[in-house]
Amino acid sequence: MAKSRSQIQKEYRERKKLKDGKNYLKKESARVIKYYVPAAELPTKERKKRNARAKVHNQTHRRKRNAAALVLNESVTESSDYESIGSPLVVKLPLVGRRKGGKKKNTRALARAHGAMKRLKVEKEKLLKKLKAKSRQLKRLSTKINTGTRRPSEPCTPNSKTELELRELNLTPKRRERVKRKLMLKNVVLHEISEARASTSSMYERQSIARLVSGKLSKKYRLNLAISKGTGICRKTLTKVSTKRVRPDRRICAVKQLALDVEDFMSREDNSRMQPGKGDAIKIFERRKEANNYSNKLSC
Repeated sequence: MAKSRSQIQKEYRERKKLKDGKNYLKKESARVIKYYVPAAELPTKERKKRNARAKVHNQTHRRKRNAAALVLNESVTESSDYESIGSPLVVKLPLVGRRKGGKKKNTRALARAHGAMKRLKVEKEKLLKKLKAKSRQLKRLSTKINTGTRRPSEPCTPNSKTELELRELNLTPKRRERVKRKLMLKNVVLHEISEARASTSSMYERQSIARLVSGKLSKKYRLNLAISKGTGICRKTLTKVSTKRVRPDRRICAVKQLALDVEDFMSREDNSRMQPGKGDAIKIFERRKEANNYSNKLSC
């Protein structure tokens, strides 16, 4: 069976002790003293570990020392050819109760350690939850501060919008220059569309702008709400757009021309009620006068 690294190192140290003797022990003590850190400078966790190791080491050392003292103090019976001197022998018996006491002590210490670990785990989970909540609160506060730097009365230009978005992104200077032109293009286009919509009151012209802005891709990627917020166009209007074709004003011109023709026809003097095109005027005191003036009815 292959030896572990610790076993190899242990055998190497034993050989060095046998070979060098006191010189090896001096070097080892100097090395340990060189890297020794005082207990006052150690963290609490490391200090407790060192104290526990020292406690175990001291207990082992005292146990060995007491065992050696008992061996030295034991008196052995001496015998000779002439006479024998007898003295009471000291017999060391195993202490069963003491062993059980040590086992109970270790069991209780282990139970206390497990209980402390459980409590620490619960406290750790609580602290992690508090940390997440505080980090989210801090993020909301920083976002509120960054967005609240601009006063409401200050004009919201595309440039100011771009600078505000860049501050929120917190980019590096190199990436900032790459993203700035794209954000500026987006804000300028949205501003121009909103200005064009606000400058006209015609429903037909507003619908034409909506047809140009909205389409299949905006519906596919669900951007109609964002377009509505950026341009001021109603989201329902953007959703109802089905074609990109800008319709000409032919129908409107035809309706206007038809209305003018009807008005001219109704304003004729020889407009008859029963037979259109016939004279519908009477003479009163040798003066021609219309029986029914339809132009007056149209004006009412």
